[in-house]
Amino acid sequence: MSTLKQRDALLEDVGWKARGDRVPEFPNPRPFFPRLKHSIKLIPLFLRVALHTFVEWWNGREAFIDIFNVFRHFSYTGVPLGGIGSGSIGTDYRGGFNRFSIIPGIKEQTDVLKANQFIASVHSKKTCELIYQSILTCAQFPATVLPKWDKTVPAEDLRYRGLFPRAWQEFRLGNSGITVVIEQVSPVIPGDYTDSSLPLALFDFHVFNDSGEEVEVSITMTFRNGTGKKMWNDEGLCQSEKVQKEFMVVRTLAHKVKGMPVTYGIGTEEKDGAKVTTCLFDPNGTGGRLWSDLEVYGHLSSYDQLPPKPKELGIGVCSTFFVPPDGSHNVQFSFVWYMPEVHFGTAERLYTRRYCRFFNGADAHQVTAAICRHGLDNIDPWRKKIEAWQTPIIRDPKLPDWYKSALFNELYYVVDGSAVWFEYDPEWKHDEALMSEETEAHFKEYGRFGYMESWEYYMINTYDVHFYSSWAFLKNWPQIEMSIQLDFAFRTD
Repeated sequence: MSTLKQRDALLEDVGWKARGDRVPEFPNPRPFFPRLKHSIKLIPLFLRVALHTFVEWWNGREAFIDIFNVFRHFSYTGVPLGGIGSGSIGTDYRGGFNRFSIIPGIKEQTDVLKANQFIASVHSKKTCELIYQSILTCAQFPATVLPKWDKTVPAEDLRYRGLFPRAWQEFRLGNSGITVVIEQVSPVIPGDYTDSSLPLALFDFHVFNDSGEEVEVSITMTFRNGTGKKMWNDEGLCQSEKVQKEFMVVRTLAHKVKGMPVTYGIGTEEKDGAKVTTCLFDPNGTGGRLWSDLEVYGHLSSYDQLPPKPKELGIGVCSTFFVPPDGSHNVQFSFVWYMPEVHFGTAERLYTRRYCRFFNGADAHQVTAAICRHGLDNIDPWRKKIEAWQTPIIRDPKLPDWYKSALFNELYYVVDGSAVWFEYDPEWKHDEALMSEETEAHFKEYGRFGYMESWEYYMINTYDVHFYSSWAFLKNWPQIEMSIQLDFAFRTD
């Protein structure tokens, strides 16, 4: 198959599609405001809600409906990352990451971050001269943020296709003859209660060379601490380690978000002639050293020394390889966010994530690397299972394409609905005396699951709303549906 046909096969199938220059139909919809005659009648209700919100805030909690923090419409959202109940990270179809949901019950309204990116660099193998270098996004950023990272992809040179839990982005790199297609894969697999709980996503880079010369290509993934929200940016100290296991190289970043330890990890493999390098960088700096290294050398210098007591830190992992003329090359990155113990707003109780049954330990850096390794080892089996699940519907000639796309893409909320999936805690039985033995046994085997009614309403597993989504769980993850039903059943007479 020619490289052109390969690219088209990835980008032209069923799914939600957009170009980078797509103009949203409703970019900034007007917030709801009642008419004046209605507003007067609503004044007593407004005062009650305002007082309730203040009391909750004073006691360290969030109001279950926060009228003072209305969600903004975001027109560039792509397919989210992560397994079920592990905390999700949003994507921007123009390139990049946004709107984190790793804090239980909170969906953050953060735009795409310049420090959290992929960077592509292309050099001539023959002359070693730089042919092209850019961040793989067409989003716009403030000029003061990492100002040396000053090149983005023109919007018309970007295509996107999303079909949850996968997505594809195509970037044409100027006149270099190089095209990069990023395939995003999250382990959301029907009937699976192990891998589907993992806090990771895989990125499979398909690099196509339509030029007449062999080139050296570098793909770099960068990520900073925090979630993009300023109040979490400098919370505690950051630590980073470089973990090497056989052919795999992982760079970790341990820090805290809202008082909860979390470790990010970026991993890839030195195989098929690829060379892997890593670095640390200051997300508040110019980004000059990292950018210059890629421009001049096509890889990162190993400047791994932590600055004294760093509260903000970025990590980078680069894979460098050769692509022959009219040929292609694949490289895979694994991205992990290991956050084993979490709490809700009042921090009255710690909860252990479901995936800790399978990956856990005292050394968060090593556990993060192990999850990275597991992802890289299993991307192909996961992809085959997802395709086996989706193909009968996608290839059904009786169904319209918009319906096929919606059927899978609307499942995004299973991951991105501030979902939580916790391991059994013996204290539950002590605190909830009515819990039946059947419920306890099921929680021990499959954990306890919950998701929010919506991002704006801080209510978990509201039964009327769950009625409409229960079929998705019953069809694809029946044991999660059983867990939700048992959670209600033992509380009713």
